[in-house]
Amino acid sequence: MDDVQLVQKRVRWWRRRPSAPRARRAWRCWVICTVTGLLDALTTWYGVRVVHLPESNPLARSGIEHLGLGATLVMRVVIGCAAVGLAAVGASGRLPREPRFAVYACWSLLILAFMLWGAVVINNVVEIAQYHALT
Repeated sequence: MDDVQLVQKRVRWWRRRPSAPRARRAWRCWVICTVTGLLDALTTWYGVRVVHLPESNPLARSGIEHLGLGATLVMRVVIGCAAVGLAAVGASGRLPREPRFAVYACWSLLILAFMLWGAVVINNVVEIAQYHALT
């Protein structure tokens, strides 16, 4: 009995299950980033359309000139949310043979996207508040 060795089969990547809390955390972060992106679009729309403040982002300004305000804001939110969604897929650990570095990089992208969109929303709210304080 001592000479019997058990051979452990290697688990295939499609059979591995990521930890459920990590996947839920990644998708919650995606939802928070999406809400922040929608707040960015809403405050940008209000600032440009209602308050008549100039758009400070040169790419968005060019998009507004060529496509219009609504289309530019929809593109910003859709493309941004899709990119953040890809980062959430990577952060949830559902990729085949994902190295730990890739998961951490995706988490970093999620956090960076939230911080940048949050800073834009705060900037828009401050500019709108300053405008209303002056008038």
